[in-house]
Amino acid sequence: MKRPTRRILRTLLRILLVVVGSLALLELILVLTSVELRILGKYVYRNEGNETYEGSEPLYRLSADPERVYELVPGANVVCRGCTHPLEPKVDRTEISVNDLGFRGREFPTEKGSGVFRVIILGGSNTFGMSVGDNDTYPARIQARLEALGHRDVEVWNAGLNAYVLSQKVAWLREIARRYQPDLVLIQDHNVGWRPLLRGDDQILGALRANPTLIVEALPATWGEPDDLHPRHEWLVQHLRIWRAGYAVVLYLELRAQCGGDARQFYGCITEEWRQRFRAVSQRHSVAALREFMAGTDLPVILVDTVDNRHCPGPDPHDRLRDVPGVRFYSFCDASKPEEYRHIHPPSYVYEWYAERLVDDLILPELQQRREVTAPLR
Repeated sequence: MKRPTRRILRTLLRILLVVVGSLALLELILVLTSVELRILGKYVYRNEGNETYEGSEPLYRLSADPERVYELVPGANVVCRGCTHPLEPKVDRTEISVNDLGFRGREFPTEKGSGVFRVIILGGSNTFGMSVGDNDTYPARIQARLEALGHRDVEVWNAGLNAYVLSQKVAWLREIARRYQPDLVLIQDHNVGWRPLLRGDDQILGALRANPTLIVEALPATWGEPDDLHPRHEWLVQHLRIWRAGYAVVLYLELRAQCGGDARQFYGCITEEWRQRFRAVSQRHSVAALREFMAGTDLPVILVDTVDNRHCPGPDPHDRLRDVPGVRFYSFCDASKPEEYRHIHPPSYVYEWYAERLVDDLILPELQQRREVTAPLR
């Protein structure tokens, strides 16, 4: 080999070593500083946060389960003065209490009593009942209606949390199924998009560090069709911080451009195509989580739609879930009802109607079937 050629190769090798060394140093700096996570923290989707409520204890905290992201604080008692519906006839503020097990409303025993039929209802803010007091959420109204009908051996637990998407509900359901022996599970499926995080830099960074799939949801691919799979991109996002940081900067600048300089809570200002890009990754995680749970359980699980203007009337809200084995579906859309019946945070009398429909159409038939199965042979 001629000397000039050797000299060129040595020069190229030095350049390669410098580049690789620089990239390795930059990767180490990102590992130590989490700069890319702080960039993500500028535009990640957040729930309404503890500052919405007045109380001696916060309503939310980070969950020990990174798939759930956040949970209710057991024993919390708070008030929201701006949460009620304009047509609410009962109160002008929402009083919210969390029981010792971390569910909204009344206390229930951990151990299920003999002969008790336990119903768990999961959902987002509509199930949680952000616009009403503890006794007027639709799970509470279901409990009251069943007791009025003489079914005092039925427990109805409100496992709703504001802004929860399906993957979070399934993670919560896994814990519930393991610890509390439910007999029937209703999941109200409404929220789509990536999993929301709690407000506050420490809360956001803590959640992103604990669960890399949250980072993937926050950095969808911006090329191809919104529903396309991008496994290489997702692998790079999870494992290479340089890629993650550079891509986060590009995405943040694009979101700022679309939202007039403010990329916080950007869901309301980005284009529908971009909104769908953020939804697609999270929806894929949600469907996979539900499919995996259903493969390992014989629990009766019914997906209930949210009676809102987006789907009542409108496209099937469960189209992406119809092929999940074992799941049943229920819709009580009634477009003839007044407008407030299709609001996501309705007045209390709408929840009373929810309770009537769900008791008559779902819970009483399930209860009757269970009693027929367990009745002793004569």
